[in-house]
Amino acid sequence: MDKLIFVKPAPKVTAASSSIIRVSGDAYNTIAQIEAETGLSMSYIASQMIKFAAERMEIREGEGNG
Repeated sequence: MDKLIFVKPAPKVTAASSSIIRVSGDAYNTIAQIEAETGLSMSYIASQMIKFAAERMEIREGEGNG
């Protein structure tokens, strides 16, 4: 199975919680297209896609940011 791989940068301090996430224009258009085809909310679609990807990703230690 293919994996989505992220290289882990140095730890950052983040806010306790946030409900707003910014995405690229391409990602927004992808979610908007799915919304138009299914009638599901953009929030639900994005959340399901993120959870799906998170279950299939791998994090590797590294020195760089990208």
